[in-house]
Amino acid sequence: RASDGTLQSDPVTVTITVTAVDDPPVALNDAYTMSEDQVLTVTAANGVLINDTDSDTPHANLTAVLVANPSHGTVTLNANGSFTYTPSANFAGTDTFTYRASDGTSNSSPATVTITVLNVADPPVAVNDSLAVVNTGATHVLNVLANDYDPDPGDAITLVSVTQGSSGGAVAVSGGSVNYTPTTGFVGQETFTYTIRDNDGQQATATVTVTVTADTSAGNASIAGFAYLDANGDGAKNTVEVGIPGVLVTLTGTTTGGSSVTRTVLTGDDGSFVFANLAAGTYSLAETQPAALKDGLDSASDTAAVVGNDSIGNIVLAAGQARTGYLFGEQALLTKYVTIRMFLASTPPTEVWLREVVACGEDDAGNDDLAAQIRDGSQTIENVAPVAVANSYSTTQGTTLTVNAASGVLANDTDADGDTLSAILVTGPASGTLSLAANGSFTYVPTASFTGTVSFTYRAQDGVFSSNIATVTITVQATAAAPTAVNNAYSVNEDNTLTVATSTGVLANDTDPNGDSLSAVLVAGASHGTVSLAANGSFTYTPSANYHGTDTFTYRATDGSLTSNTATVTITVNPVNDEPVGVANQYAVATNETLTVAAGNGVLANDTDVDGDQLQANLVTGVSHGTLSLNANGSFVYTPAADFNGVDTFVYKVYDGETYSGETTVTLVVNRPAVVQNDAYSVERNNVLTVEAANGVLANDADLDADALTAVLATGPSNGVLVLNADGSFTYTPNAGFHGTDTFTYAAEDGLPNPSLGTVTITVTKINHAPVGLNDLYTVAVNETLTVDVANGILANDTDLDGDSLVAHLFSYASHGAVSFNTNGSFVYTPNEDFQGTDTFVYKVYDGETYSGETTVTITVEAVDEALAEEDDWLD
Repeated sequence: RASDGTLQSDPVTVTITVTAVDDPPVALNDAYTMSEDQVLTVTAANGVLINDTDSDTPHANLTAVLVANPSHGTVTLNANGSFTYTPSANFAGTDTFTYRASDGTSNSSPATVTITVLNVADPPVAVNDSLAVVNTGATHVLNVLANDYDPDPGDAITLVSVTQGSSGGAVAVSGGSVNYTPTTGFVGQETFTYTIRDNDGQQATATVTVTVTADTSAGNASIAGFAYLDANGDGAKNTVEVGIPGVLVTLTGTTTGGSSVTRTVLTGDDGSFVFANLAAGTYSLAETQPAALKDGLDSASDTAAVVGNDSIGNIVLAAGQARTGYLFGEQALLTKYVTIRMFLASTPPTEVWLREVVACGEDDAGNDDLAAQIRDGSQTIENVAPVAVANSYSTTQGTTLTVNAASGVLANDTDADGDTLSAILVTGPASGTLSLAANGSFTYVPTASFTGTVSFTYRAQDGVFSSNIATVTITVQATAAAPTAVNNAYSVNEDNTLTVATSTGVLANDTDPNGDSLSAVLVAGASHGTVSLAANGSFTYTPSANYHGTDTFTYRATDGSLTSNTATVTITVNPVNDEPVGVANQYAVATNETLTVAAGNGVLANDTDVDGDQLQANLVTGVSHGTLSLNANGSFVYTPAADFNGVDTFVYKVYDGETYSGETTVTLVVNRPAVVQNDAYSVERNNVLTVEAANGVLANDADLDADALTAVLATGPSNGVLVLNADGSFTYTPNAGFHGTDTFTYAAEDGLPNPSLGTVTITVTKINHAPVGLNDLYTVAVNETLTVDVANGILANDTDLDGDSLVAHLFSYASHGAVSFNTNGSFVYTPNEDFQGTDTFVYKVYDGETYSGETTVTITVEAVDEALAEEDDWLD
């Protein structure tokens, strides 16, 4: 309105247009958890934008923009906040990337996405090896672990077993290395495999290829070959054709220095021979059959003619060169084995068996010619090979097995001839260290942490013959050891449930030295939520409503017998902003009055935010029947339109800095105040005034808006006690003896502030009642004076209904004595000399207004002796 000081114009509306200014979005940090060597795929519903906000842009219009890539993997971030993250191979730990939220106009500050990659035990990696050695006849130590590794930091690898060489080479484990011995004279490539194991019990196998070359150092040239039975006459040694042992091979030649060389050697059991440590020169080989072959069963003196003598000439040998493959083949000889049964000349005859005798030929009559195994003076047929029997032993993990001779490998072996036996190791164990003594005792040290079965082989030897190969099996039993539980960490967003599968559960990184299956047992639950832990390590965790921060629970891993240490599972509950909650309000104001509401009672006073954010009030819709000024802190000023009475409203939203609440309505009741009439009542002194509601203080009051009125005491009375009820009824009790006028004030409340006040006047009236005097009796001795104090005076038994103060007024004197009379009721009476008898006087009681009736005081004057007697009685 426009005013000239006297008159006002009609109302004019002023419209204010508030131009929008783009507010940048707010991006919050995020956290996720995954397992090593997996791909984390996060949908938009759980993506990086889910907890981001923009005060003036719909959430669906926000897009994610990558700022910085992770350091330990790759990420593909989509505009809708979904993403995939692939960690680097074998990486475990924490990785991050950053992004901004964009509303198309402005970007948020960078937010960090933290990804926790949980460690998963990886198997070791065994890498094939290619190695080279020179065949000097010695054993070579091969470091096959040099290029092997375990992806898990701190996870050691152990060499546990090997296979034998593909060309007959001897292979054995020696600590962390392999002992390799190629066969005599072997040149070429040989392969074998080995197996490694890590601390988690996982294994890997690789192949070793060894290139074996001849020893070419000066003075170490060699020539090698075979003498064999060339059954088919093809000039080549086939696998079915046996070598001829005991063949004399002669080497002759001249070194490059001009020295003559002649050397001989007998072929071995397989027919092989070798001339080692030769100087450079030109050599020839010649072979001669054994000089005397026994060809009869009845005599050891018969001889068999030599079938033939072969020679190989013109072998040119360079310095350090190895020449192999020279063959002496005996054609037209049978490759055939026979067993000869014979009896030695003894009493009784001793039966012996000659085994593995080779029939080298057949005459025209079909008789076998025996060769190879029997040579002059080489054997006396008087022994039988021993028999070795397999054995089994056991020990516990990490414990050395020591077996004495009485229980050793020879304890159950036999020899028909009763010969003393010796144990000869054939192949050692694939895992662990063995020391086998000739008497059959041994010690076996298992590899640390190894459990399972391992074996070695041996022969029993009686000094002449060796037994069959027997296997000794050792079972290494696991030592009962408690499992080890490792702490875990997970994350979940506020007000969401974390569900963790078995594969990534609490047992995923726990171990048991014995390889036993583990179960998870809850020790202490979470403090800020509920957890349900399954035996297989999977679990669900639900944080308390609106909680964010760190929560923990503890568990143990058990293998059914032993229990691990207590491990802690830490769960990070990421904060997610909760929108504030606005609560409706109602205020009242009188017509043509201004309502001013401070922040303490403002629209925000009953609004809440579970995150504890500072709140602001933002006006959405203004009032319809007046003017409103709403402040951010919730305080406001409302002025209703002139003479308006009724209901007005405005609407606001609560803002916590990130999110708005729903719309909240404030109701303003504009009301005319009640019309209050003063009241007057009366009551007699020392009585209670009781007034019913029908005649109470509100009975003559009125409200122009027909609002219900309530009586509320404003100021109480000064000379009495008041109980005022809301319906206007009351009781008033004046102070004792009070009479006069007393007042109190009250408010007739209709819901408006500053209600109208009314005054109630109470007149306490006084109606005087005459006092009541009672007769009195006293006694005195003859010629004695009676003195009576106030406490025992004539007023002591007198009363006044009004409780007035009383005084005594003398109306007639005593007839036989003198009375000194006081108004307070005390007096002195002196009887006449020698008077004896009854005397009286009369008085009236006065209360200040009214006299009582006449009251008589009787005094008995007694003789002295009577008085003394009475006094004695009194003393008794």
